[in-house]
Amino acid sequence: MKPYTYTALAPQHIRQLTLYPGQLDALIEVSINQVLFTEDECPPYEALSYCWGSEDNPQTIIIRPNGSLLEPAQDVVSLGQQDYSDVAHSPSNLRTGASGAQSPCTTRDNPSSTFSVSSNLHSALLRLRLRSEARVLWIDAICINQADNDEKSIQIRKMGSIYSNAQRVVVWLGPESDHTRRAIDALDHLGRQVVWDPESGRISQARDCDPDCKEWYHRNHTLLYDVDTWSGIADLVNRPWYTRVWIWQEILLANQSTSILLCGPAEISWATFKNSIMCLSLKQEYGSQPELSDTVWENCLEMLVRLVSVSHRRQTILGLLNAMQNYSSCYNHRDRLYAILDLGIDGKEVNIEPDYNKTVAQVYYDYCVEHVRRCGSSAWGLSFLSSCEIDNWQEGPTWVPNWRKPISSYPSDLSPHAGSWKGSCELIDGLKLRVNAVRCGVVQSCSSTAPTNLSMATLLPLLQNWLFGISDNIMKRILAVLMDDQFASRMGPGSPTFEECWEFLNICLKATPTSPLNLLSLPPFPHIFSLLKSFVSGRCLFRTTNDQWGLGPPSMQHGDLVYSVIGCHCLILLRQNEDQKFIVVGMCSLEEHTDMEALLGPLPLGYHVEEDSIRRWSYDMWFVNPDAAIKTRVDPRLGSRHTGWSTERDEDDCIIWQNIESGEETWFDPRHSDISFLRSRGVKIESIDIV
Repeated sequence: MKPYTYTALAPQHIRQLTLYPGQLDALIEVSINQVLFTEDECPPYEALSYCWGSEDNPQTIIIRPNGSLLEPAQDVVSLGQQDYSDVAHSPSNLRTGASGAQSPCTTRDNPSSTFSVSSNLHSALLRLRLRSEARVLWIDAICINQADNDEKSIQIRKMGSIYSNAQRVVVWLGPESDHTRRAIDALDHLGRQVVWDPESGRISQARDCDPDCKEWYHRNHTLLYDVDTWSGIADLVNRPWYTRVWIWQEILLANQSTSILLCGPAEISWATFKNSIMCLSLKQEYGSQPELSDTVWENCLEMLVRLVSVSHRRQTILGLLNAMQNYSSCYNHRDRLYAILDLGIDGKEVNIEPDYNKTVAQVYYDYCVEHVRRCGSSAWGLSFLSSCEIDNWQEGPTWVPNWRKPISSYPSDLSPHAGSWKGSCELIDGLKLRVNAVRCGVVQSCSSTAPTNLSMATLLPLLQNWLFGISDNIMKRILAVLMDDQFASRMGPGSPTFEECWEFLNICLKATPTSPLNLLSLPPFPHIFSLLKSFVSGRCLFRTTNDQWGLGPPSMQHGDLVYSVIGCHCLILLRQNEDQKFIVVGMCSLEEHTDMEALLGPLPLGYHVEEDSIRRWSYDMWFVNPDAAIKTRVDPRLGSRHTGWSTERDEDDCIIWQNIESGEETWFDPRHSDISFLRSRGVKIESIDIV
């Protein structure tokens, strides 16, 4: 038989794959048919989400010739659990029984052909194949001609719709291994005892939980699984599928109530899996589950939590690019952008079409130019600078991130260290980005670089080296930097207090490599270590000429400049070149620059900031003065409420400012759009060119 040859896709069509029934060891046989795919015409199908896997040991499947399209079976039954005589149950309206339609026949004039797939996809097809009924699927590697860049560019743009319109998405994690079936049973049971609320981020008891499991949701409750079960769960959460960039779109746009995960013969619903993962993460964070304390667990759970908890309905494309930069991989790095065009809330506004004929660097550059065009004057318009790092620099300007490589620190967007002021920028000759910025300091000295994956064994000598000979007063200032000021006074209940962190730090400084140190078994120390690790890993401690402390990227050096770029929420480290232009070194933090101090100065005496822990995705802060019994959303550094504007709450309980005359609305105090207001307060704003 000859290899399969694609025919050109008709406009507004996609291909669907019909997987024919067969016994377990029989050859895989499918047919590929074109179907109309529009908003009004969407034939039923399931979409497969999987990892292509190794190219070694490719497998051959048989593609029957195109013939009459198979009609769905007429009987309608539940989408839930079916008769176990057919594994990998398919929704009934996607099946075609033997009598449902006549299968296309192979003839001398219309012969079958072969198609090569990876061994992992082949094992998925074996698992998905039913014994007596055909199954209609959409699988990217087969339904898109991967050798045709033009077709690929068009079809990739449809993938968001393909996954969101599927009857359900089936996630294939791979064949089972020792104890994975046991692990899925355990996670399925755990996920039915607890409920995770994505709005508040809280875990609570399920309404119909088992009487013996009423405490399972609590962060301090220990799950009494045996060694084999924990081994199986570790295997399950360390599968390659979780690292694919495409899964963010495939599973987040999927039907959340019907989609499932398969590992060999075992399955778990996506909804139940989310509950169990968030519960395990809570126990790992607070150290109540010793089995979850090693680095592999921390890395796996951190990646899974980002996938499960990301609010794609509120995330921009830029926010998703930043969220995935350190946690996802892909074979074709253009897909870092293309995979989320349908996922971001601004996806329909972005004038970017997939084009696999462009270089990766050109794709990223085009996106940044488009982002500047759309959002350059917004409060977050230049926040892509937080994903730049000189160690990752590719061809082109240093202000274009290289999203194909991880950076030394996750670019947090929870609080605007540099400001929520509306920026302004100008693109000159396509290479220079002219921005307004305020200089915060000059690097005088910097430490050694912290390991990328900190453990207690590496944290102890690091802290002892960084803090050797430093007085307690200065050390307390440095502690606030190391913890990014994420104390209970700011973050609310559940976060460690400054006193608890100070105690943890002092124990670390006094410990010796041979002394028994069981800090991770003493709450809240595991939580403190988890936070410390996220802020310090891969970073350097530095000091400025004006005696301030901060954390920066490993490539920083003496003479680098700390800037608050107006329109970028993070502080940025820049380096001046011989032409008096600037290159981006990376994102940094600086003490006493957590809440726009570079632009507005320090908070008045007696005030501190409390973040809204329920809705931390937006800059919705409380300014609190307990002595004066004041708690307000209006920044006291700006004076009284802006005249001509009123405030109200939106459906997410966040403040919306509204102009009384024009009706204009904004999430930020209207004075944040006026740079002349800053200049009138004596703020030294520079116009600088980043190249």
